[in-house]
Amino acid sequence: DRTKPDPAVQISCRNVVTPWPMPEALKPTTFDEIVDHLKKLLNVVNETVAVEIWDAQHADWVELLTFVPLTPETRLRVTPLSATTKGLKRAYDIYVSCAAKGLELARLVKAEFQDRCPKATVYIEADELPGISKLLVLEATVKGAKNVVLIVTDGVIGRPYVQRELTAAVRFKKNIVLVHDESHPMPDASALPPKLSKVTQNLTIPYDQGNAESLDAMMRKLIPAVGFIDESAKLRGRRINSAKQASVAKLREQMEQEEREAAAQAAMAEAAALARREQRLANLKNCSSCGNVIEKDGLQAEGRFFHKSCFKCALCSTQFDGSYEV
Repeated sequence: DRTKPDPAVQISCRNVVTPWPMPEALKPTTFDEIVDHLKKLLNVVNETVAVEIWDAQHADWVELLTFVPLTPETRLRVTPLSATTKGLKRAYDIYVSCAAKGLELARLVKAEFQDRCPKATVYIEADELPGISKLLVLEATVKGAKNVVLIVTDGVIGRPYVQRELTAAVRFKKNIVLVHDESHPMPDASALPPKLSKVTQNLTIPYDQGNAESLDAMMRKLIPAVGFIDESAKLRGRRINSAKQASVAKLREQMEQEEREAAAQAAMAEAAALARREQRLANLKNCSSCGNVIEKDGLQAEGRFFHKSCFKCALCSTQFDGSYEV
């Protein structure tokens, strides 16, 4: 019932095969024929669909990726692409496909792109597929990507998902580049379906994980192969300039801080000297003769204070020198 909110349509094999009075020779004999019949039945010929088969042993739906003989008891579920992938980001520059043995190298390639080509967006299928129909998402993502990079390791081309990815890449005319981990043998093209046999003739870039310089050599070939420019030298120059500017700014700040500290110390010394002078002046006495402050050479007589030069006889103005009598 296509009017129900749930986009997944559950049907039995009997309803798929018997509506057409087909001769035995026209019944589905390949996986693609099964998919084509289901799409025609559900009127979604122009959409990509995921086909799942009911696993009675585990009581769960399992994605159908290869041909299985159909019986009247077979239960299939079909999910259209538009219903599953709505809102997903599918505009990556590089789609990286790999098996479990190549995942470490795939992540290394992604990290190198982030360092050398910051604007490049890289999608690793094994890391980033969400928990919905994997087949739909990977085909949609391959369709939206500009390049497909296959990490070639032992057995990778026999992986069903990889074959689906490569099929989508060929169908959508994507730029396919192979990165061969030389610790694994190069797979035989005969293991691929006929329509994918030419994939192994695409540009193949070797990588020797035992050679420290191999990663850089591999990236120097891979980056232009997917239409980007290695900006690592420019970025390193920017980082060096930024470091120099930061160093100059830090030195300037340090000098300004030292100047501020020196000025503060000078101001404190001046304030301390002024305070000492004021304290000293506060302790000085006024001359009883002239009335001015006695800063030095003061004398005291009869409870009064005099400048030495002001200590004179009141009658003859003779300066006292030594003893005197009143």
